[in-house]
Amino acid sequence: MKKILSKNYLIYISILILYSISIIVMNRFPDYSNKHYIWLLISFLLLLIIPRFNLRKILKYHYLFYILSNFLLLLTLFTSKEIKGSRAWINLYFFSLQPSELMKVSLLITLSILTIKKVKIIYLITLTVIPSILTYLEPDTGAIIFYLIILVVCLSTYKLNKTIKYGLIIGSISLVFSGLYLFFYQKDLFIDIFGTSIFYRIDRLKSFMNYDNIQIENALIAISTHNYLYFPEAHNDFIFPLIVSTMPLAITFVALACFGILLLTLNYKCLHYNKTVSLIYKILFWILFFQIFYNILMTIGLLPIMGIPLPFVSYGGSYIISLTFMLGIALNYERFNYRLK
Repeated sequence: MKKILSKNYLIYISILILYSISIIVMNRFPDYSNKHYIWLLISFLLLLIIPRFNLRKILKYHYLFYILSNFLLLLTLFTSKEIKGSRAWINLYFFSLQPSELMKVSLLITLSILTIKKVKIIYLITLTVIPSILTYLEPDTGAIIFYLIILVVCLSTYKLNKTIKYGLIIGSISLVFSGLYLFFYQKDLFIDIFGTSIFYRIDRLKSFMNYDNIQIENALIAISTHNYLYFPEAHNDFIFPLIVSTMPLAITFVALACFGILLLTLNYKCLHYNKTVSLIYKILFWILFFQIFYNILMTIGLLPIMGIPLPFVSYGGSYIISLTFMLGIALNYERFNYRLK
């Protein structure tokens, strides 16, 4: 079993199968399918190409990529058009770029390098807070969660003293409860501080708790009856109910098996390489783990709805490219046995 999990072909085969499922499902959406096929092709080529070139010299300039990613986030706030309540995309004529996805790649590289170098924790937190604020203003709650996942995994490698550990825990809990107090008892002040968009998103959480969401209701009906019933974002965040309701049940199990193989393979690699390679794989494992399980549980009504696509299956150019880019970097680190100091 260990020999099998150590082989990278399991990753490529699993992703190809998921891409194939995605292609079949996306045939229902001709307005999106052609672009989606192009993104899948580009992303898989990147997954083949990136691991083959030694990126050691390029990665020395990771801070420039970080600065560029923040600049694009800032540019998005001032130049992009509002789409579905968010200013998250830059229109580049041929396609739309989502800078928050680039920031995931940038934070993966930058924070992992600085973590191996054991810089002060405050630097890691600061480098995460800056893009989080810019992304929050868009707003794009889902992306911020992934920034925090990267940060938390990096911080988990530090031996924190009790003062810092309890300070972070108490500070986080205090912020959450302060926000909830304002939301329930000082709504006007909450809106003045956080804006109407965040108020609306938390209000959606309440509707989830009250089981009052037509999107989830229709998705659950489609799953239970195995007949497609229209629900918004079926090509994107809600593609899992679409697969279950329109394809043979065996395809659903194949997709779940592919996700399981990817997670098992990444977990194996977390445990069997040097600290640098292991850290990259550990970050990627938790990103995929969260994304897979949150998306599936969200679409069956067990978690609040957020913009979390199903990895390698949902529609979206920026997220597919960023995800395969991160995986390509992990494979690159492994191939050249990087040992950052």
